[in-house]
Amino acid sequence: MKKYLFYFYTLTLIIFLTGCSSKDNDGFFYNTFTKNMDMFLSNINVYVKNWGISIIIITLIVKGIILPFMLKNYKKQRTSSINMEKAKPELDLVQNKIKKLSEDQKRALNNDERMKIRIEQTELQKELFKIYKKYDCSPAIFGNLIPILIQAPFISTLQNPVYSKDILDSSFLSISLGEKSYILLILVFVIYMIVGKISQSMMQSNPMSQNTPEAERIQNVSKNMVWITPIMLTFLTYTSIAAIGIYFVVSGILVAFQILLGRKLYPPYVPKPVKTSNKQKTKLVKR
Repeated sequence: MKKYLFYFYTLTLIIFLTGCSSKDNDGFFYNTFTKNMDMFLSNINVYVKNWGISIIIITLIVKGIILPFMLKNYKKQRTSSINMEKAKPELDLVQNKIKKLSEDQKRALNNDERMKIRIEQTELQKELFKIYKKYDCSPAIFGNLIPILIQAPFISTLQNPVYSKDILDSSFLSISLGEKSYILLILVFVIYMIVGKISQSMMQSNPMSQNTPEAERIQNVSKNMVWITPIMLTFLTYTSIAAIGIYFVVSGILVAFQILLGRKLYPPYVPKPVKTSNKQKTKLVKR
């Protein structure tokens, strides 16, 4: 499961990046989103008279639109942690059975026994998902794809500006926006590595994040995610004009702020220690 989630996220980023670099000035996506974003960027520059500042302003607007989705995801993660504590007795019961079956599988003498154990493991995995669903605590790692879709038109605009084509001949802080910038290349990699580390540390600080094998697998995937985004965005910055780099630098700083804000508003849930009697027994409640 871990590798499939990893491949899914990588494929999503690749599609996003390659789609943004399209030179087509036609089609539904361009006419509906990119064209309007291009005109909007041009109109902003009419008032501020600086393309670099115009990029920063529109980045702030885009991230402002994304912020509610980010905060909703943090809220959902906290709620999931609270519900995970309620589900833990039932989850532990099933997971112990799965663990025992794994040990039995190693001692199996023939294929028939192994097949029987695999069938039982599959049924128990289904039982796990039923418990996740019942308590609304399914582990999540990727959040919502809406933020990626919201940013796509603006990235496409900077890749192939039409109404804002004067951006190619302008500069900002002595950086030519129409050319490649190695300074921005380094900044993009460093900033998104920091963002990834902050995000990962917050996941690890969640006391409920290590209570299940599924959650542990998700944490392992998140370690790979720390490297994927910086590498992908650095590559896109390398193959693009500096205007793209300006957007990614400002966007990365704002993402770090959003993560810290989400942590402040919806901090990881800290479960209260519960004393259980040896006489207490946990029973699975099936629907």
